[in-house]
Amino acid sequence: MSRTVLIAVSLLLLLICGVARADTGTLTPYFDSEPQAAEQLTLSDLEIRLTLDHGLARVEMMQIYASHDDRTLEGRYRLIIPEWADISGFAVWDDLVRIPGVILEKTKARRLFDEIVRAAIDPGLMGGEDETSVVNEFTVQVAPIAPYGTKRLELTYRFPAPIERGRLDFTLPLRPDEGNEQTVDRLTIDIAATDGLKIAALAFHGERLLPEVTEQGETGFQARFTAAHFNLDEDLSFTVEYEMPDATVDLTAYRDTEQVDWNLGPTGGHYQDRDGFYQARVLFPPQQGAAVGRRNIVLVVDGSLSMLGDKLLRTVELIGELGRELSPGDELTLLFANSETTVAAGPPQPVSPAWLARLDEFLRAQTIAGGLDLSAALAAAGELCVPGKANQIVLLSDGHPTVGLLRYPAIIEAFRRSPGPARGARLFAVGIGDDANRVLLTQLAASADGHYAWCADTADAAALAKATAARLSAAMLRGIRLLFGRADNVFDSYPATIPAVFAGSETTVVGRFKKPGDDRLILKYQAESGQAVEKAVAIQWPEKATDHEGIRRRWAKARVDYLVERIRNEGEKQEWVDEIVALSKRFTFVTPYTSFLAAPRALLRPRVIRPGDPLLRVRTSPEIVRVAAVFPFGLTAPLQYLADEDIWQVRFLAPPDYPDGSYICRLVLVDRDGRQYVEAKSFVLDSRAPVVKPAMATVWRAGSAVRVAVTADADTRRLLARLPGAPTVGLHWDERAKASVGTLDVPAGAPLGRQQLEIYAEDFAHNVSRTLVAVEVKP
Repeated sequence: MSRTVLIAVSLLLLLICGVARADTGTLTPYFDSEPQAAEQLTLSDLEIRLTLDHGLARVEMMQIYASHDDRTLEGRYRLIIPEWADISGFAVWDDLVRIPGVILEKTKARRLFDEIVRAAIDPGLMGGEDETSVVNEFTVQVAPIAPYGTKRLELTYRFPAPIERGRLDFTLPLRPDEGNEQTVDRLTIDIAATDGLKIAALAFHGERLLPEVTEQGETGFQARFTAAHFNLDEDLSFTVEYEMPDATVDLTAYRDTEQVDWNLGPTGGHYQDRDGFYQARVLFPPQQGAAVGRRNIVLVVDGSLSMLGDKLLRTVELIGELGRELSPGDELTLLFANSETTVAAGPPQPVSPAWLARLDEFLRAQTIAGGLDLSAALAAAGELCVPGKANQIVLLSDGHPTVGLLRYPAIIEAFRRSPGPARGARLFAVGIGDDANRVLLTQLAASADGHYAWCADTADAAALAKATAARLSAAMLRGIRLLFGRADNVFDSYPATIPAVFAGSETTVVGRFKKPGDDRLILKYQAESGQAVEKAVAIQWPEKATDHEGIRRRWAKARVDYLVERIRNEGEKQEWVDEIVALSKRFTFVTPYTSFLAAPRALLRPRVIRPGDPLLRVRTSPEIVRVAAVFPFGLTAPLQYLADEDIWQVRFLAPPDYPDGSYICRLVLVDRDGRQYVEAKSFVLDSRAPVVKPAMATVWRAGSAVRVAVTADADTRRLLARLPGAPTVGLHWDERAKASVGTLDVPAGAPLGRQQLEIYAEDFAHNVSRTLVAVEVKP
């Protein structure tokens, strides 16, 4: 079993460690830098306020943790937010004093941080990543926590909540990662939703987490959920279906020329608008594409070391679910690619249970190794596309190329010139894992009329497969344009060019407007049949409108994304940087040029290394020009700088005979003036895969639901059970059974006799074991 390295993080050099994912956040207690029993800090209060406003979601979360220790503790808080989300505010409380975060230029934030550290105060600094592909995991170091005291944290984040297929399928992650539990003494969730569409149906999907609808109107609703001593073992999930018989334009605006926004940072200043902001959403009704049932689909599986462990399990699970969603008559094949090999399962074959089983066997016979040459893999996939057919390439990868072409523009241009696009192939990218490279995968998919979707560590594979299959099957709408009658009244609209979209989805444009008054908005697009469609609606620019304040921030983010993309392509200009910093300060979001700072006692930062990958990745301050890592087993390795990602990295493996345990790695850093610094980082070697033992009856009946129960090592974070021909099921800890338990549906047509049940187990170090349990299936 290969070794996995878990790296502890410092402040200025951010190294990822493999940790349990908990989307409500977890506060881990420490004393003298040593972790303590989780029971020493418990979650006493959790209040969540969810607001859905015309496609924008805002989550405001307040948490209070209680100490059950007679010592003064430290806490390390970790939270994962949805991939497209960004933090818009955070604060910690020191007794009765609320300490909010503010935005500073990165150089000023670093200088002030150093000054605070020298004054023996524990500050907090959250730096933005130069590439937005970084996973949305944030860490806050909280100290001190008084004996038997409490610590209060507040966090706000926002993200788009688009309508697809005429419905909003919304999930707010609350449950911790596989194999973990979190209980809250008092839980309150308030929901307020409004949109420009009429609601046809509303349904909550929880078992116990079922909010009560307190108010429902034609286009919105409010709901509330309260509970005591609640186990966070399920997510908040609901579906809103809308009446949408035709393409619908939903325009919202914000304008307040009297509003003054003050800069809370040390430089002071204020902001005041003379113009308004608008958001125009176009929602298209569902329509199936003409090629369904005669498509050629090529699945491309990333077989590099970065996919080792949980990511590969998710990929296998997703492929099985996706295969069941395809239509009769479609043809399918699979390509496995890494730097060591690129091999296909064979030419595309019609989708059938037998062919899906062969693809499953082929994939399980491959070996994870080396890195990823993404351009070469996509070129090989293009060779499997059939001229004259409706070709679709589905890429399942974390999207981190390590060999071959590495610069994003070069990869995208190479793909455009590859055989796939030349044969009319569309690219659908599924980012696997919490560190999926959203930037690259989104741009690749957009370059070929495709779509990007994220498969997080705790994503529902069946639901994601169904959504992906729907996009594969949907009609494409191209040439979308939004025009205004008073064209000179509108400016700075993004995106400048609207990409093709799927029928059943939505597209959004944000921009500025100058003067109030009547106007006309004209929607133009081309249906899949080639027919030109035009629709005009009367609109009114308001004199004053303050209900939808999130539009301003969404526009600011779009403007910054546009400027950052220009800097990537054209180089840095000071006026662009100044505007990015100003918008970041005003609307409180992190960019490559700004950081959050909270003092005196909070530390917030994202992670930047992929778990389970023997690739050490280090982010430093800009003045560092050389980095070397000195490992305790005698290896000294220089790190290579990747300018595209602003990351230093080196691949390494611990010797196979080196004992498991905690060790110290030293990083030697040299700045541009020749000064040398040494930073000590702790890491843990854990090479032992989980041991799994069955704890159940092994004689089953075909067509029945059977109980699967196993015991596993205490550090096991994820358990999956799989019977050939049946959906994969997760096993979860059952306190009464003292085992991990799940329910597996044995198909009525399952082969009779002796079968092999596969149990996959993964621990927190991402070591993976596969245990075969003999079961007998009877009629």
